[in-house]
Amino acid sequence: MKIINISNLKVWHTSSQNNKSKLITPPKANLNERLSGSKKTVIFLVLLVIFAFSLASPVVSNAQAAPYEPKYQEQAEILNSLGLFNGISSTEFTPYLEGELTRETSMILLCLVFGWDYDKNTISVFSDVSAWAQPYVKAAYDNGVSYGIGNELFGGSQRPTNRQLITWILRELGYNDIWNVDTKIWDQNIIAYSEMANLVVDTSKEYLSANSLRDDLVGLCYKALFTYPVSLLLPENQNNNATVHSQKIHAVLTSEKTVLHTLLINNKISQEHVTSLGLSSELSSTQLLEKLKAGVYTIKPTNDIEVFESLKYALLYQTEKLYFDANLYSVDFYDSFKYMIPHAVSLAEKELGVFDFYGGYSYNGIGNDITINLKYLISKNTVQGILKKAEEIVAELITEDMTEYQKEKSLHDYIINNTVYNIAVLTDDTGLEYTHTPEGVFLNGSAVCDGYSEAMLLLCKIIGIECHIILGSTIDNPSEVPNHAWNIIKIDGEYYHLDITWDDPVLKNQEQTLRYDYFNLSDLDMFKDHIWDASSYPQCTATENNYYIKEEYFASDMNEYNKIVKNAIAQQVSHISIKCSGFTPTVDQITASVWNYSNYPGDISYSFNEIQNITEIFLSFD
Repeated sequence: MKIINISNLKVWHTSSQNNKSKLITPPKANLNERLSGSKKTVIFLVLLVIFAFSLASPVVSNAQAAPYEPKYQEQAEILNSLGLFNGISSTEFTPYLEGELTRETSMILLCLVFGWDYDKNTISVFSDVSAWAQPYVKAAYDNGVSYGIGNELFGGSQRPTNRQLITWILRELGYNDIWNVDTKIWDQNIIAYSEMANLVVDTSKEYLSANSLRDDLVGLCYKALFTYPVSLLLPENQNNNATVHSQKIHAVLTSEKTVLHTLLINNKISQEHVTSLGLSSELSSTQLLEKLKAGVYTIKPTNDIEVFESLKYALLYQTEKLYFDANLYSVDFYDSFKYMIPHAVSLAEKELGVFDFYGGYSYNGIGNDITINLKYLISKNTVQGILKKAEEIVAELITEDMTEYQKEKSLHDYIINNTVYNIAVLTDDTGLEYTHTPEGVFLNGSAVCDGYSEAMLLLCKIIGIECHIILGSTIDNPSEVPNHAWNIIKIDGEYYHLDITWDDPVLKNQEQTLRYDYFNLSDLDMFKDHIWDASSYPQCTATENNYYIKEEYFASDMNEYNKIVKNAIAQQVSHISIKCSGFTPTVDQITASVWNYSNYPGDISYSFNEIQNITEIFLSFD
């Protein structure tokens, strides 16, 4: 055991509201590029499953040996009670745990238990798979769990070893072995990963190399119920043959829910059923949460996942102190903690929907007794106030029959109509930290760009629309350090840019106005006056849900322009906004459009967004 040599060390790490270069919403290319084995959250397909080995005749060994004593009879019965496993009979529970496996019969159980989609008519990519097993083997291949034995062969009739079973399950849970081309390297890693995932049965070479029985797979699948899907984060400069035993590879949770808990929340099995069996769907998470809420609990971690989970939940509940007893933790705790804390912050912010509430930490370590003090820039009461207000806004504005476009527009309009851009921040940011957060929008009615974009992100999270925060700059104020923020939003399956701040301009007379110049733009249009690293964010190529195209305020020539103006005046619309493509109307053409092609008798005023080629016409019908 490595003893931590940190004596009364105090380190403060703080985040500055003036430096918005830190990641707000982790885009795929930023966080995920390091998640070597990221897998989707495991969702069980709960059927009254015949443990589908019955589709193939069981292989019975002819060897003379003492009767086999199953190790996982109780676990098999629990799986049966949950409706996950019926054994080999459709009429009575016959687990046949002493039976041998083949590689293709193993795929059937994995396919059903892990909920992979499959088509009964699918043909696998391998030439040596039985007809009945084709869809299951194809599903395993598509999900990156089994790649065959080479030369387009799957080895369907071959018996799998326990090593292979564990490898398949670990891959599905997110533990990646792709970079480990050396078999000996993976033999070391599989033991460490199994310990991290709580799949440990027997780490001996004899067990790993032994041919598997049905009993072995049932035991492993049962243990998988209580695991958390993870991603592995490789440290910088880690060579391809690095092993877990270097203690440099960290498993980071991709879900706070165990596989069994995911099964429950998807209503595949009932909580009453699970409780009656004496099972916990969240391991120690429930108890841990309660103790973290109380703010006093000494955590005794044995692996990285337990440390990471503790940090994330502490941040979610804004616990100010964390106590760790690292006697059972075999690596340098401070080194691991420093590595994990930014990832824990990112996931906590994403899950909570409120960003920039974390302000840093101080670390005190005496031997293996460690105290971590967490600092927050936004109080717990304020965070709860933000969340409550956002829920109220959604309840008031959003209905189920609205389209995604209508929901987006409604939230866009609310933020602009109820928020004033705080120009004081441009000269003096002192005491105005709230303007950089949703607090400014929801509780103070005053914000700047990151406050606008984070507010929209939270509202979209509540209504279930994918939304990201983009950090960049503008052509009139370019900077290597991001100094502007806006959103990318997914509407009807396509991504668009949405800059609510620039749709809420402050006019020279300090009047507020609602615009749609930057409502659902493509990359091509956004690049005209915004700067960002496009490779780090989703591409925006669609135009269908651009405001001007959707609302039919888009003109490709003066005839279309005149029709839009004429129709708007006939309806006594006092504010006409038109986006032009292929031409730019002159002042004379605008006045002629208003006076010569309609019956409007009054005065007009107008403004231009020359870069986006948008004309604003203001009329009075008093």
